[in-house]
Amino acid sequence: MSILGDLGTKIGTKFKSLTDRVEVLEEAPVSSNIVTKNQTNIIVTRGEYQRLFRSTDGSLSSTLRVTLTGTTGNVVVGVIADLIVGHSGDIHINTQSNAYTPVEIKIVSTVNEDFDFYIKYVSGNDNLSLDVEVFSLSGGTIVFNPTDIAYTGTTLIHDTGVNSVKYSQASGNVNVYTDGNYYADGNKVLTENSHMGQLFANTSTNTETIMKRDNGGNIEPIMKNRSGVTDWYSISGDKVTITKSGTVFLTYNQDIITNGTSGYVYTIVYVNGTAISYQLISNTNNYWDGIHNSWSGYLNTGDYIQINYRCASGNITAWNHNVWSNYSFLWFK
Repeated sequence: MSILGDLGTKIGTKFKSLTDRVEVLEEAPVSSNIVTKNQTNIIVTRGEYQRLFRSTDGSLSSTLRVTLTGTTGNVVVGVIADLIVGHSGDIHINTQSNAYTPVEIKIVSTVNEDFDFYIKYVSGNDNLSLDVEVFSLSGGTIVFNPTDIAYTGTTLIHDTGVNSVKYSQASGNVNVYTDGNYYADGNKVLTENSHMGQLFANTSTNTETIMKRDNGGNIEPIMKNRSGVTDWYSISGDKVTITKSGTVFLTYNQDIITNGTSGYVYTIVYVNGTAISYQLISNTNNYWDGIHNSWSGYLNTGDYIQINYRCASGNITAWNHNVWSNYSFLWFK
C-alpha cells in the first residue's frame, strides 16, 4: 500500500497501537533539499550590525526562512524572515515581527545567490542573547559566525518594525508593509479604519431663478444616490457639511444657458466661506453649454462646502438639473 493510502487506513482506524503511529511518521516523505542550522546564545551588541551567518548556494537563487528569538532585560525579539537572494542583485525580504523590539536585517550579496546575513537592534539593553534557526529551502550551505572576508555587492536593509508584516526588495520596486495601517515606500496609503463614501447630487429645480447677474447664488444640492460610508456629510440648504473628518474630492459639471454674447459666466467652490477654486466660460449666446470645476482637500468635522455661480454680464436663463449635470463628492478616511 502507498504511504498516503497506509496513512489514511491508520487514521481511519485511529491507530491501533503506538507502533503504528511511529511507523507512519517514519514513512512520511521529507524533502531532502532543506538544510536546517541553528545556533543559540549569540551575543548581539546594541547599535552595531553583526554578521550572523553566510549562505552559499549553487542555483543562482537561494531561498531561506530565518527565525530570530531572544529576550534580555527589556529587549524582546521575535521575527520570522523569508528570504530570496538571486542572480543580478535580486534580493527579497518578507518579515513578521512581534510587538516588542524591532531589528534591522541587512543582506549583502555577491550580486548572485551567496550572501552574508546581518542584524542590528537600537533600543534597550546593551547586549542581547539571540537564538537563530535557518532553514535553507534550496539546500544551500549555512555557516554561522563566518571568518571569511565579508561580501560586497548588492545590499538591502530591511526594518522589521513592531507588530508588523513588511516586505522589501532591492530591485527598485515599491516596498510595502502594514502595522495596522498600510504603507508603500514609507507613505501611508490606507489606515486600519479606512473608509470611502460617494455622493452624487443634482440641483433643485428652482436653482435657475437665483442665478442672476445682480445677486448670483449658491446652488442647493439634492442627493441623487450614494454609496459606501453614508454618514460623513449632511446637506442643509446650499451647504454640504462634513460630519467626519477626511479627504474630499469634488468634481462637477453643470449645463446652462446664458443670454449674453460677450463676457463670461463663472463658478466658484467655497470652503467655510472662502473661495478656493474658480472656473469660467464665455457666455453661451442662448445655447446650452457645460461649465466644469473640481477641488480636493482635507476637511475637519464641521467644515462645509458651497458652490456658487455668477455672470459677469448677462444672466443664466436656463439650468439643467437632471441627467446633463452632476455633482460628485468622494470622501476618504
